[in-house]
Amino acid sequence: MKWMNSCFKLVFLLCFCGVCHVLCAGTRVVELSDRFLELRGDSTWLIMFYAPWCGHCRKLEPTWGHIAQALYGTQIRVGRVDATRFTAFAAEFEVRGFPTIIFLRGSERAVYQGDRTTADIVGFARRMLGPPLPHVTELPNLPFMPTATTGREKEEGGIFVYAGPKDGELWSVYSWLADEHRYYHYFYTMDEEHLDKLVGRPLTYPAVVVHKDGSNSLYPGPEGEGVNASLSRWVLHERFPHFMRFTGSSLAQVFKGSKNIAMVVVGESKTGLLTTDETAEHYVDGYKFRDMLQTIAREDRNKYHQHFQFGWTGTPHLANNLVMTRLPLPSLVVINTTTLVCYVPPEPSHDLNHDLTRLFLDAVLEGTAEGRGGDSYAHRVQRAVLGAAWSLQEMWQGNPVLTTLLFGLPMGFLSLILYSVCCGDIMDAPMDEDDEGEGVEEYERRLARDMDHEKKD
Repeated sequence: MKWMNSCFKLVFLLCFCGVCHVLCAGTRVVELSDRFLELRGDSTWLIMFYAPWCGHCRKLEPTWGHIAQALYGTQIRVGRVDATRFTAFAAEFEVRGFPTIIFLRGSERAVYQGDRTTADIVGFARRMLGPPLPHVTELPNLPFMPTATTGREKEEGGIFVYAGPKDGELWSVYSWLADEHRYYHYFYTMDEEHLDKLVGRPLTYPAVVVHKDGSNSLYPGPEGEGVNASLSRWVLHERFPHFMRFTGSSLAQVFKGSKNIAMVVVGESKTGLLTTDETAEHYVDGYKFRDMLQTIAREDRNKYHQHFQFGWTGTPHLANNLVMTRLPLPSLVVINTTTLVCYVPPEPSHDLNHDLTRLFLDAVLEGTAEGRGGDSYAHRVQRAVLGAAWSLQEMWQGNPVLTTLLFGLPMGFLSLILYSVCCGDIMDAPMDEDDEGEGVEEYERRLARDMDHEKKD
């Protein structure tokens, strides 16, 4: 009997601990309401505004749980709020779309506009939590954790470090840039002796160094122009890794610089696998094609680094919309971020190798490559029309019934409205008075003739 009681207590204890663990894990993300506006005080929050019907919000839901787990134990509390139910809450923070992610600390607020991955959002929250320019003695281990979609580690971007007197033009511009790019990148200050140790040689101070891709690069100085313009341009050039993944948000950031974009275009499945046109006559492996460009970016860094931002995208419509045509998968495309002129190698993808790719990049730099597209008004209209048509085609291929309902019903109602407006006046138009009178007189004469015939008979 005692043995059974002991077993029962043990089972109860294990079940209780399991329930408590599930409850604790389930409460990492706090569900908020309008009362938050009265009770939040000076606490620090990372809040997601969502709508129950929003597909992007549902897709972000598991990632949001990972973010709450990653930030557990910090000063940042992670919450979410149904913006369609608590409209006053959403109006207070001027929410216009879903999902919207906002960092909140007292009166300070910042809207997140990067990629919706665990690593990017956690990095944003940690940067916003600390001061704009933390002082360090060595570069910290930054939270480059596996992404939610691919499971691979996020590639290391630029980490900027300043050392020297905290006055003068260089310090002033560096401080401003740190605050301006705080949402996306890391900026630090360091003592001169520690920066010498990091670089591996003594420097002339003040100095700014960027650490990325496992190496350090020194800001070369104004070089004939003002510190403001030269340092700003240098930061824009150096803030991304030598080979990166292009998404909608990261592509918009790269366009703020003046480099050409050299991009491999492939497809990507929901599990993160690269896909290509397997039904094509000449199959090309997407991984090998991407690795070819990455090898060129690494081996010819001194030649191409100042002119190209290398990378790849698993979202073909980003490149298709810029080139204004459907590219085969995989493809290589170069985009001039200033003029939006696009360049595609004359050779098909299955014939491209390292040497031909280098010749193509050299032709782009020399201005001898044939370009297409541009940034004129006609090109913008063409891109908008093609983008809308391709989006509609993808919707039809994915769910034809839903597409028919979304576009067929409004068109049907519009047709009924136009018919009633255009044809209603014709149907309700009164008869002409003269035509009506002649018809009655003619009827009376015909009736009189018939009666005369009956009398004669």
